[in-house]
Formats: sequence, C-alpha cells, structure tokens
Amino acid sequence: MMGVDAAARTKQIRIGQACNVITFHNPIRLAEDIALLDQLSNGRVEVGIGRGIYGREAINMNKEADLKDQAKNFRLFEETLTIMKKAWTEKFFSHKGEFYTYPSPNFVWQHDMSPPSEEFLDTETNEIKKISVVPKPKQNPHPPIWQVVDGARSIEWAAQNGLNTIMWIPTVKALKKRFEIYQEAKSKAENRDVALGEGVSLVRDMFVAETMEEAEKMAEGIGIDALETKQVFNRFYRTAKARAESNQGSGLGLAITKHLVNQLHGEVGVVSNQDVGSTFWFTLPLDKKSFS
Repeated sequence: MMGVDAAARTKQIRIGQACNVITFHNPIRLAEDIALLDQLSNGRVEVGIGRGIYGREAINMNKEADLKDQAKNFRLFEETLTIMKKAWTEKFFSHKGEFYTYPSPNFVWQHDMSPPSEEFLDTETNEIKKISVVPKPKQNPHPPIWQVVDGARSIEWAAQNGLNTIMWIPTVKALKKRFEIYQEAKSKAENRDVALGEGVSLVRDMFVAETMEEAEKMAEGIGIDALETKQVFNRFYRTAKARAESNQGSGLGLAITKHLVNQLHGEVGVVSNQDVGSTFWFTLPLDKKSFS
C-alpha cells in the first residue's frame, strides 16, 4: 500500500521494500501484488526479501516459518522465492514442493467465461494443470530482487542465485568483509570480475522534510531550555515539555548513558538551542592498538 501511494506521487524514484518477509506470505498473492505495483509504477519496483528474524512474528504469521528450525525456515524461503519467480516469468506454471502444490490437485474447472485451453487445462477431464498470475511485472523478466543478508552463508547463497543484497547494522570494518564475500561468490557464479560493492545496498537511517533546515529541526527536536540541560542526565528527570505532553518516558535513559560513559572514563554532554534542536555527544578514551 505504501508503495502504491509512493508510485502515485512520484515519477522517477525507485520503489522498494526492505523487506518483504516472504516466509510469512502466500507466494502467489505476494507475487501478484508486487507485479501489480510494478505495472502501476511503470516498472520502478525493487523487491526486497527476507527470511524473518523475530520468532514472535513467525509463529503467528506462518508456523512453517518458525525460526527455531532454521533449516526448515530456509527451505520455505527458497521454495517461496522459486514460486514467485515462476509466477512472474511463466505464462502458466505448476509447482509441487515440500510446502506448496499449485494448482491444487484434482480441481475441475468449467466456466463459460473461461474457455478451455490446453495451456492450463486437461481438456478431457477439465482438471486444471497450471495456473497464472495476472498481471505480469512491467520489468522483464521481473523486478530486481534484493535479499537481506548477514552471515556468510546467506551472502554466498544470494550471490549464487543472482540476487542483490541488503546489509545493515555492522560497522564499516565488518561490512568490508561481507562485501568481499559477496564479490568473490558473485564473480565465481557469473564467471566475471565483479566490482566490490556491486549488487550491495546498505540500510541507513534518514529523515525527510521539505527543506534541510526543517529536517534538522524535526530530527533534533525543538531544543532544551538552558536551565534544563544541566539536569537532563539526572535520574528520573524529565523535561517540562515531556511532562506537559504526558510522555511515558521514565527519565532514566540519559542517566544510564552517563553512568556507562563514566564507567569507561569518558564524558557525555548536550549542546542545545531553544526552538532549534539538541546535539548529544560523548567521548571515550580508546587504545589505538585496538584499531591497528
């Protein structure tokens, strides 16, 4: 729904998801929704996919995706993606796997508005042998696919299966190793020299507004009164604005931060301008050897 709204308001920006946890979805329904979005956006879709990381979601969305059984979860992920690709690239398709069988066996179909065809029907028994998704994607053979990855196994699998990757959280030093794993696996799979960083995207936080000034103000808050900046690191202290808005915070977050920084022999503070915003900072003494 968000993708359709974005497509209606824009003309050039690419529209993606980071990500669709495909193990939670019916593959045919998801493939159809994405294909329709690709048509409505005139071929601007990037498909983000993942296996899921939260057990509380998996067990309630699809018990087959239970993350307690990682091997089974991966098999479900792989089969779901296979069906989605079939739905996008084949006029009519069938599938028989561990989790899904399409079309449902022994289903007889006869309807005046749906003339029989040997492309999808046994014309002697009227038993459906293949099904189709309409519409197909605008992009041929389908929109680019990006898999959320972290461990070496998932990075290599993505490269070996022609998928781009979405990486998140790790430090630059850790990311470089992941980039290299993907580069090596993709180069080997495609028998060419793949440039470092090709096929890799990074998840990073951002704030969007009409102007840079407005974005900075909204992201940094409206600022703290000068008298209050000296108290915000005290335990259970909440600013006047927070109290007035019945904010649910306990007033412990900054106090805990200060305690942890002090334990590491560092300093923490805040620079704030009323009605503009606040910048919180901290310093820590670090041994250069740890970075050598």
